[in-house]
Amino acid sequence: MQTIIFITDNIFNKHDYLRFNIGFLKKNFRVKIYSFVKLINPNVTKKYKNYSIKELLVFNSFNKFQKELKKENNVMVIDFLGVSLHAWKIRNHLKSKNIKIIKFYLGLYDMQKPPLINRIINLFDKKKQNAGNIFDRLNIKFSNYLNRKFKPDIAFVGGDFYKTEAKKNKIKKIINIHSWDYDEYLKIKNKKIKKNNYAVFIDGNVPDHPDYIYHKATPPVDEMNYYKDLNNFFDNFERKFHLKVIIAASPKSKKNTLKNFFINRKIYFNQTSTLIKDSKLVILHKSTSIFYVQKFLKPVIFITSNKLIGTWYHDQILYNSEKFKRKLLNINHDITIKKKDLFKPINKKFSKKYIYYNDKSKNTANKLIWKIFTDRMCQKYI
Repeated sequence: MQTIIFITDNIFNKHDYLRFNIGFLKKNFRVKIYSFVKLINPNVTKKYKNYSIKELLVFNSFNKFQKELKKENNVMVIDFLGVSLHAWKIRNHLKSKNIKIIKFYLGLYDMQKPPLINRIINLFDKKKQNAGNIFDRLNIKFSNYLNRKFKPDIAFVGGDFYKTEAKKNKIKKIINIHSWDYDEYLKIKNKKIKKNNYAVFIDGNVPDHPDYIYHKATPPVDEMNYYKDLNNFFDNFERKFHLKVIIAASPKSKKNTLKNFFINRKIYFNQTSTLIKDSKLVILHKSTSIFYVQKFLKPVIFITSNKLIGTWYHDQILYNSEKFKRKLLNINHDITIKKKDLFKPINKKFSKKYIYYNDKSKNTANKLIWKIFTDRMCQKYI
């Protein structure tokens, strides 16, 4: 039986376990997860914990990884590492052992690219830093340049953007799939819609997302002010539109934190796709879950706040609201949007085009990602 090793330098949580469908893969492969978070991003582990499963091995040194790898045979690696010098060292070691490396390029989250001069200025403004300071960025550029000839052996791509990029980079084996969100859509698309009278807020763990540590981003707002402003807005919104607001929790939010701040609100974990499908309206800042808004053609409003304005996070919210031609609401201001504008559905033609580009190319299979993966690998595709 072949062994699959997932390699990551971030926290491996329950959401990852479900998203990578480890239980399904174990029917056909030996599955292991090699975590290098303690070696590459040790600060993340000070606040967050890995999901406790027997398949997970955590390494805090390169030598321990080498010793463990020697025990393996008939291996292929699925690469979810970042672009640090340690990450490249690990990849190059795998290549030297003739171990096939598989990359997943899918679920593009479209972000604005400001003019070069603005990007340079933002590197010196802490509030605008979403991927570290100028030294962090130069370090990434340098390590990528040193490893510019690297190509994975196989690329699984979702959406026209990544499909085009993979071809441009001359990756030899390209397999078309779709985004993680499209995978979730396939699981629920035939379920009957329950017409519930609620608006769903897509939580993004804005004050304390673990990826801020991973990407060296500046947290855009503090917890106390953020949740106070949100709750006031939701109360006013419910009084004005007689529509209950419920919370679709981010998989990277802490349950206790949300329960402490959303005391009188219903909070749901790992149900975002279904909650959007059954909702009357979606409220968000920015999220890859915008996919479900488009697939189910839901009305959507984008929100910001006084504390967020001036940060990198607000810039991304503004870009998305303009892209989807929606008025951006400041939750610290009076709600002036009219009901007919609030429930204006998303444009169907635009949504289809967006999904082809970001999530799923036209005429690709409507099969679950790991079913496509297993079929290809078991057919000795590689």
